[in-house]
Amino acid sequence: MSRVLCVDDEPNMRRTLAANLRARGFEVDLAENGERAIELAKSKKPDVIVLDLGLPGMSGLEVIRALRHWTTIPIIVLSARDTEFDKIGALDAGADDYVSKPFGMDELLARLDALLRRVSTERERVRTQMTESAQRDMEKLRSEILQNFHHELRTPLMNIITPLELAVNNKFSEPEMQSNFIKMALSNADRLSSLVSDIIILSNIELGNLNTIRQSIDLNDHILHPIYKHLERYKNKELNFTHQVINEGNIKAPRREFTQSILHLVDNAFKFSPQYGRINLNIHTRPNGGVKVTVSNE
Repeated sequence: MSRVLCVDDEPNMRRTLAANLRARGFEVDLAENGERAIELAKSKKPDVIVLDLGLPGMSGLEVIRALRHWTTIPIIVLSARDTEFDKIGALDAGADDYVSKPFGMDELLARLDALLRRVSTERERVRTQMTESAQRDMEKLRSEILQNFHHELRTPLMNIITPLELAVNNKFSEPEMQSNFIKMALSNADRLSSLVSDIIILSNIELGNLNTIRQSIDLNDHILHPIYKHLERYKNKELNFTHQVINEGNIKAPRREFTQSILHLVDNAFKFSPQYGRINLNIHTRPNGGVKVTVSNE
């Protein structure tokens, strides 16, 4: 059901407009002056405004200009002055149509219906364009993500295979050297596992199968322990990582998606921090199962 705001200083005209529009199934709001019209336009957000130009105080043209600063709500102007100058002035100010007084109610209703159809058609066209644009952007993003994953998967895979081959095929005089190659392989296996988890989550988003069930999150097992494992990858940067927890309740969230998101935020801070950089994680749990998480770095 469309909503119409009728603005006219004559009570009889307001009553006539309201009765006829309501009989046609419109919701109607009434204003007797320009100030009230702007107030109702902001609060009621009508689909169309029927506005008399000859208002006391703030004129109809001033109302149109004021409305056009913040809204594109279509406006049909009513005026007893049927001159070319008045029509052009109203349309230049931002009105969408012009009806001269006296007018037949059938004419006004026909113009109102035509204007609403045009607005509906234009909105549908804009929605279609936005949808098509979003789909193009999504295809571009998908292509970039796949290309990036191709590179990101190959790197840890090679860093697993190479040190394992060295550890298996060589005899080292010092056992610590062999242990270092195995640790390197395990670290990259963990990185590869994280990438696979990302691929699974992205695939679930694509298919609309993202988990939304709120599950209990253990701060140590599900958040802090994986973060400190990730920190091992950046040992050569000698980062200064600290965390604080204000615990007022248990976190409830989709476990894998939530913890993976937090891990990405912190890992991103690790990755782009300078040598000896400081990174801080602040977790404030809420009594209702919510949580506020802040990650800060340099």
